[in-house]
This record gives sequence, C-alpha cells and structure tokens, in this order.
Amino acid sequence: MKKLLQTTCVLILSHALLIPVHAEPMDRAAKMKMIGHVTPMPPLMMVVKHHADELALTDEQKASLAKWRETSSPKVAALAKAIMAEEKQITEATLKNESAEVIQKMADSVMEKRITIIKTKIQCRDNMKKIMNDKQWDTIVALYTKDHL
Repeated sequence: MKKLLQTTCVLILSHALLIPVHAEPMDRAAKMKMIGHVTPMPPLMMVVKHHADELALTDEQKASLAKWRETSSPKVAALAKAIMAEEKQITEATLKNESAEVIQKMADSVMEKRITIIKTKIQCRDNMKKIMNDKQWDTIVALYTKDHL
C-alpha cells in the first residue's frame, strides 16, 4: 500500500509541476491541454465542432449537440480546474511533509473528479451516437484517429 501511495504521488506530482493552474480565462489550446491532462477520454465534441461541415449535420443535430455542449462543457472545465488546483495542493502538501493519510485523501478527491469527468464524457459519446447517424459517428472516429492515434 505504501509503495502504491508513493507511486501515485510521484505521478501526480510530476504532472502538477509541469502544468500551471490558470486563474484567468484560457485560450482553446490551454483548455485542451488541461482537459487532456485530467482525462484519457477523447475530446469528441471538439471534433464535432471543428468538422461540422464534413459531418453534414442537420440544424436539429447542431442544436441538440450545442445544447449538450452548453451544459456539459462548463461542468467538465470546472472539474478540470479543480483537479489542477488540488494537484498543486498535493505537491505543496508533499513538500511540507504532510502525512500519507492527508495526501491520500487529497488524491482520492482528485480521482473522484477524474471519474466524474470520464462518466460525463461517456454520456456525451452516448448522446452523440443517439443524435448522429452511423456514417457521422464513423467520420468522427476516423477524424479523431487520424489526428491523435
């Protein structure tokens, strides 16, 4: 258990020291870097947003997707910012020689937020698949794969 905790702390610290927490509004690149840091889930809504013409989305599809994005995106961004801030606190707590118990509680909080983001992004994917036809979904997967895998 101690080894697992040490490994977790090293991983979290390495990321927390590399990526600053942003207090002011972020540009798209900074936001994407932050979201990419806090979740392994692909940013499928961003693919849709940037390739709407290629996807030949109907007005109804665009409206449905925009509605989802308007409610979901701010929640995910807020969770991501909280994760980044908490990771910084973990770094500081570690350097101040806080107890393993205190740091583990902090890490648990971060992991709960990461899980919430993953669940939200799964719901987003499932919502997209309901809104889009198979050809559109296959196009999203192909576009993401081409640029990221």
